[in-house]
Amino acid sequence: MNDITDKSRYPDLYLTLNPSHDTLHIKRSTEGMPGFRKFVLRNAEPYRDEPIAPDNWMFHYEFSDKQLARLPELSGLKSRDYFKTLYPALRREDILPATILPLNRALGLLNTDRSLFSTCREAPVTRLSSLLPASHALDLALPPFRAYNAVKTFQGVLLFTPTREGSKRLEGFMQHLSDSFYEPQMPHGSIDIYQVPAFDASLAQYADLCPKVSGNPLGQNELIIPPEAFAPESVLREGMEMLHYDMVPTWENFNALTMPPYHSGLHVSQRNYDISCLQRYADRGYTLPAQIEHDIYSFSYTKQFEELYRLVPAQWPSHENQVRLLANRILQRDFPDIRGGALQKAEEIQLHIPDMTPDTPQKSRALKPH
Repeated sequence: MNDITDKSRYPDLYLTLNPSHDTLHIKRSTEGMPGFRKFVLRNAEPYRDEPIAPDNWMFHYEFSDKQLARLPELSGLKSRDYFKTLYPALRREDILPATILPLNRALGLLNTDRSLFSTCREAPVTRLSSLLPASHALDLALPPFRAYNAVKTFQGVLLFTPTREGSKRLEGFMQHLSDSFYEPQMPHGSIDIYQVPAFDASLAQYADLCPKVSGNPLGQNELIIPPEAFAPESVLREGMEMLHYDMVPTWENFNALTMPPYHSGLHVSQRNYDISCLQRYADRGYTLPAQIEHDIYSFSYTKQFEELYRLVPAQWPSHENQVRLLANRILQRDFPDIRGGALQKAEEIQLHIPDMTPDTPQKSRALKPH
């Protein structure tokens, strides 16, 4: 391919767009992904040592010979309107970007010595909190790229605008997932959050139709979303996955969704925090007072585990089984109907098990960090 001298026949197009989708940088190439990597590095280099960078995005399009013959627009005037003029032709030919890479994601990957083209599951860089209302403090100085936050659910795709209103609706939806995480009626096996560039004006009909959600830490209010709020899954073809959450009810998955709070932007109910801690102790079979003291939230059963630890000699290697037993017994007694249930059936053993009553009544509806 490198012997092609006519640029109009070059199969690769690299673009940098600013938040308003104006074209900042154009390059035709025959180098494929290696060429796009060089393109990304050139765009990222001026910001490597800067505290903030503009929310520019980079795109790589690949064209077959037949597509090139049908796309005279590729040779159009190289101006800030280049992509806006080209996009209708790309839609006409159903041509999607081979790769999308936001500048800030590229910088995050470079600064942590990870591959520029790692997926969000291989190299998580984006924080959920960066998509929520608090992230809009610098919008006037550094406007966000015009892209929808798209949440893929088992029912369909919910679109949220990158505005304060859209972010509040997204925050409410994600908080509802946190509050309902252990509820039997939780329908989601996974939740994936994409960002989809707002190139297609028709997507606006689906934007911000998810109902506003008020906090309900007990997870007892069903969230009813009208069918017309869901966009077809095909809208994700022009986007990129930013966050993935496994919703199987384990403590690891709950922590990945909610912890630490300054990453997730979500609050945790007392009930769900207690369940996740008990699951962790039932799984790992150990907990020490020092570990408890470093928890972000207050665990309702701290004293019971501290007493058990004192009862079991440190040199007794099987004491972890007693921690597992106590955690499972509390789960079965106080939280019998959670998704997944206790990890194992608690069995009676010849050891005094401390009183399992929570240390204090669970008065607060939702917990906030100390």
